[in-house]
Amino acid sequence: MKNFSFTTLALAALMAFGVSSAKAQIGKGYDVQPMAPEVADMCNQVIDLQLEDPEKGNKIFSKVLKKVSKDKEQLISVGDFFLDKKVYQVAKMCADQCYKLDPKYIPGLMFAGLVNKSRGFATGNETFFGLAGQKYDEVLAIDSTNVDALRQNVTIYKKINPYTAVEFLKKIAAVNPSDYTVEQDLGDIDYDLKQYSTAREHYKKYFETCPQGEWDQLAAQNYAICISSARDFAELGDVCRGFSAKWNKDMVFKRMVFLSDVFTGETEKAAESVKYITNQEYADSLYGNLDYNPAMAYFKSIGDNENALKYALKLIEVDPENVNTWAEVASLYLVNGQNDEAIEAYKKFFAGAKDIMPDDYYRFGRAYYSASRAEGITPEKQAQLIQEGDAAFQKAIELDKAEGNDNYAAGFWRARLHMTSQTTPQEEAKDAFLDLLAQLGEYNEDDVEAYRTTAYNYLVWFYAQNDDNETALKYANEWLKFQPDNETAANYKSILEQ
Repeated sequence: MKNFSFTTLALAALMAFGVSSAKAQIGKGYDVQPMAPEVADMCNQVIDLQLEDPEKGNKIFSKVLKKVSKDKEQLISVGDFFLDKKVYQVAKMCADQCYKLDPKYIPGLMFAGLVNKSRGFATGNETFFGLAGQKYDEVLAIDSTNVDALRQNVTIYKKINPYTAVEFLKKIAAVNPSDYTVEQDLGDIDYDLKQYSTAREHYKKYFETCPQGEWDQLAAQNYAICISSARDFAELGDVCRGFSAKWNKDMVFKRMVFLSDVFTGETEKAAESVKYITNQEYADSLYGNLDYNPAMAYFKSIGDNENALKYALKLIEVDPENVNTWAEVASLYLVNGQNDEAIEAYKKFFAGAKDIMPDDYYRFGRAYYSASRAEGITPEKQAQLIQEGDAAFQKAIELDKAEGNDNYAAGFWRARLHMTSQTTPQEEAKDAFLDLLAQLGEYNEDDVEAYRTTAYNYLVWFYAQNDDNETALKYANEWLKFQPDNETAANYKSILEQ
């Protein structure tokens, strides 16, 4: 099946839903004490006045800062309040004042780091990440085992410098060897770097050591994709059945289980796992190539051509650029006896396909053969179909010859295409059978015996009907050369010699 490729690019489409990480929030590294009631009231006023009277709000905040300027804990409490409201500049002022009071105060350094990190994520400005990392480094200079600072650095560097993040993760593992989330982070980093093999190993360790109640759903999806990228479909099914039991609404895991069942040939299991598609359990817009393609393959494998065609057509709807699907649609139309539809589908395939095989033209020709034998067809329409079918078979022969092969089947069916009468010998059929014998040459294996028999039978009959017994006898003798025990050839020879 030429359009069922399982590439890394396609794997991205497996993420049907946006799932955020379920990992427990990383410690801030500082405690937030309650603000004094008067201070809390003024802070709320500042927020309320941001839009209607910012100047008045600034004056009120100046009073707040004056009240808490000598209290490190209250500075952090006020700053954290404004950080939560995303008023970063005000939160920074609190962090700066705390730093002035005590540049080695770890909670103050952690707060300053979080302010800068939050600004970095809010603005996309990496400068803030650098400033955050600087504060966390100051913490680690005081306490190299501070896991909160190490963790915060991991969140900063995972995206901008993953190799530095790995070094921080190693330090966390050294401080706390039982921290299974380290393996998850290492898996995330390798996954983002498209290093799926090593990411898979990290995720495997994570899920083996992490309590099931704390499993991260996004990590589970990434893990499944890593397994499928290695085409290890047996393990994919085992792993994703477990994930699907935990997250039974997640389309990704149901999709993975079905893919596994199709690729491993587990048709009985696939009959159950395909139901997320056949029962339309999700919105139509969420289904795509990686649902309909294996569905088409599955239904073809069990001989359910009606459903195979249904999902092949759906596949075209969601992936119209993949013209190879039209070849699948055409072959399914042929099986269903829908010859005209098969011809039109093949035309769409040939119009856009880049990778065309000789067999594609051979099947195209077979579609014309079947269509030309339809009941009630007019002679004019039949002649047109035969002409176009002949061109298709000749193209198949030409492409095979260019590859150093001989498409004997195409030559045989090209001749059969022209055999439209049981009683009248036809020049076109005769010429096509002569071309077939030229193709066959001295080749006389079992797989072409029927082709040669039909060709000689027709040629002897053709020339005998045209009262050219000499040529008819010539072909009867040639026939016996290849098939000495053929009784029909022997009978022809005997009659013609008399």
